[in-house]
Amino acid sequence: MAEVCASRDGAFLAVQLHQFTRMSYEPVTDVLLFEGDDARMMKQLF
Repeated sequence: MAEVCASRDGAFLAVQLHQFTRMSYEPVTDVLLFEGDDARMMKQLF
């Protein structure tokens, strides 16, 4: 599962990936931060 937070203008995106184990979602990655063009490009994936 991906938890995604994006700014309204698309210039900021935060993503954290989770895996379902032991009846709950556990984080697999740190919070990944994207800004500017990188954020806009990543937002298209979600």
